Amino acid sequence: MSSPRDPIFFMHHCNIDRIWATWNLRNANSTDRLWADMPFTDNFYDVDGNFWSPKVSDLYVPEELGYNYGFRTYFKVAAASAKTLALNDKLTSVIAATATDAAVAGVTTTSTDNSKAATENVPLSLPIKIPAGALQEIVRQPPLPSGMDTMDFGAAQEQAASAPRVLAFLRDVEITSASTTSVRVFLGKNDLKADTPVTDPHYVGSFAVLGHDGDHHRKPSFVLDLTDAIQRVYGGRGQTDGEAIDLQLIPVGSGAGKPGAVEPAKLEIAIVSA
Repeated sequence: MSSPRDPIFFMHHCNIDRIWATWNLRNANSTDRLWADMPFTDNFYDVDGNFWSPKVSDLYVPEELGYNYGFRTYFKVAAASAKTLALNDKLTSVIAATATDAAVAGVTTTSTDNSKAATENVPLSLPIKIPAGALQEIVRQPPLPSGMDTMDFGAAQEQAASAPRVLAFLRDVEITSASTTSVRVFLGKNDLKADTPVTDPHYVGSFAVLGHDGDHHRKPSFVLDLTDAIQRVYGGRGQTDGEAIDLQLIPVGSGAGKPGAVEPAKLEIAIVSA
């Protein structure tokens, strides 16, 4: 709780804000109300010392908050293309979807329930059947650029919106000892262990939550993009129609403590067409 008294804290968070301000100049924020309308209730004070509770959408433009980073004249805001907007609409629909929702056009989904937990010594394996032929185009397409090489993120977004993606949704995840636990996700790693490095080609990504052990907040959900990992794991040997893919979770220690257990209630796979 004393970290805000450290001047390094100011520079660190100012730089995060600067990076976000730069991103906002070249990209369109999500219109999902879960993001745009999320409030920070009584977290800040105004200049008169009264509580100020802005929404995320109130914080996009530094100049409107009374400061700037001096780079606004050097960048042009990239207008989102029709393909990018269509992809964003699909992703918004999938993220908010439940089993009772109507099907989303251009999205193929499959899901499996889970009642088992992953521990440091026993990873959780979540095999799931993919509809026949659904991954063929994914495996064959070349890897997409990030835009970092040319700093043209608009072009990278356009390319990403022009190719299919595979997303994994881990719904209602329970994590014990959350303050000392980070969860690593792998694809088809049969000999997975806690010390398997993130440089392994089967690695997908990681997630963690702030430590609120014992409270009654809603269990969080997470989404990971499997596209690149699918290409690495299955691209060399081809993907059999109807073959199950196997997503694996393993908790690892974060900080000085031992990792807890992780148990998602459901795994959903969404194949989003271009």
